[in-house]
Amino acid sequence: MLLADRMRRATEVAIELTEAELRETSGRRLCRFDEIAKVDRGAFAFKPSNGLVLHLKAPTKAVWAPGLLWRFGRRLGIGGVTSASE
Repeated sequence: MLLADRMRRATEVAIELTEAELRETSGRRLCRFDEIAKVDRGAFAFKPSNGLVLHLKAPTKAVWAPGLLWRFGRRLGIGGVTSASE
């Protein structure tokens, strides 16, 4: 029940792509464009389903929103419950 509630709360927000950064609608900044070193959508990449992983230039604080995104060290994974086109 705890994980289900955590996933429900995580998917209440959306991810916004602005001209300068990637952020959640709640206002939490995920990364700026100048922090991104590489984007990986390959079949063998460690990424969420229907998603992608961003390799960042410097490690950042860990974030986990089940079904939506995770960020550990220099990697930011986006996807899961979102469709591939989104």
